[in-house]
Amino acid sequence: MATLETAWAQAAELAADDAAVATQGDAVDLAAALVKLSRLVPVTAAPVCTVGFVSGSLRTRVARLLSWAKATPRTRVRTWYAIPPVLATLTAIFVSYTPVLRLTHTLTEWLVR
Repeated sequence: MATLETAWAQAAELAADDAAVATQGDAVDLAAALVKLSRLVPVTAAPVCTVGFVSGSLRTRVARLLSWAKATPRTRVRTWYAIPPVLATLTAIFVSYTPVLRLTHTLTEWLVR
């Protein structure tokens, strides 16, 4: 279970790095801060909250930040493909609402008798 927790922590750190960096300058600044912070924390007696900073993932994080490149935009999902089916469904609901409501009322009256 410790391996899973370590992998989860490393993935969370990488995701936090991605969220914190918007430009190449930000990436270099964050990498420099990680290196400086790792020098402050002794490797032998690391607190629980700094496990990611003193483990082997620091080298990976710094290398990843220094090779940072702006993400290419993902292909847009074309939502206009969904508009005709949604409109058809809404039209069918509006057209059939009154007859279904009358039928439900008639069945309820029949069951109550």
